[in-house]
Amino acid sequence: YLILGFFFFFLILTGKGHAEPQWTVLAVLPAVLLLYQSVDRAVLGRKWVMRMCGLSFGGLLIARVLIVLPQNKVDSDFHKKHRAFIVAEQANGLPVLFMDTYRAPSKYAFYTGAPPYALTDVYYRKNQYDLWDWAQDLHNQRVMVKAQKGIECDFCRPLRMEGEVKGTLVFADSFQVTQNLKIYLEEIPDTLVFGESHPLKIAIKNPYAHTVRARTGNLPVEIVAILTNEQDYIQWYPVEIDWENIPGEKRSTYEGTLQIPSYNGTISDVRFQMGFKTGVLFPTYNSAPKSVHLAPRK
Repeated sequence: YLILGFFFFFLILTGKGHAEPQWTVLAVLPAVLLLYQSVDRAVLGRKWVMRMCGLSFGGLLIARVLIVLPQNKVDSDFHKKHRAFIVAEQANGLPVLFMDTYRAPSKYAFYTGAPPYALTDVYYRKNQYDLWDWAQDLHNQRVMVKAQKGIECDFCRPLRMEGEVKGTLVFADSFQVTQNLKIYLEEIPDTLVFGESHPLKIAIKNPYAHTVRARTGNLPVEIVAILTNEQDYIQWYPVEIDWENIPGEKRSTYEGTLQIPSYNGTISDVRFQMGFKTGVLFPTYNSAPKSVHLAPRK
């Protein structure tokens, strides 16, 4: 009954909006186990089970063949492949770095043949592009970044598709790749008092062969502290650290100070992390989290 209820629940959802067929995959595992037990106990005839398996296999084979055949009755382009060519036209030969998505770079590469690049910031989850780390090919290169809506700068322009703004195009003249740099929180205060300057000590491990430069191009790199409360409200603050370069294939130690002037979220224990902010783009997580307490100034 649980399995039937599971399938019935998602059947109702298909009538209310978008549904993914793989959502019901988890119910297949217990269904197979129960089917095996029923056949083993001769509750169900084995001949009927084999017949149904044959019908299922045939139906699946037909469905897979129909998928690859052109369908003239499709009302719209499901993949909206024209968007990939719009982005390519805007890039005008520049490599494209997509922010906070794994679908868009995959479609872009499939339809245009260009290499796919993606970067994840604090507002999105990690994906396969964080493992592949192909973005290191873009270091010190001129790059067009397809970022979120609302970003403004002298070298930015909105990306318009189908009469709507679908993002912001940021044109970097010497992009610095910091995606897989690791920041180790060696000495971080357990309590951060508003308005006070707090000393801190960190170590940065650069796994790349390239050197990361702080003030190169129109997207300078800075180290920031990122605070997240229990309601997932995120706010970041620049860390005062005197650094110019992070040498490649080396672990370096840095000392600096951090001041938290205010925090708009609920004041409580927060998750403290550090990362790199590249120009007008949102920062990335580059350290493990640490729990710290925010306290008002006495």
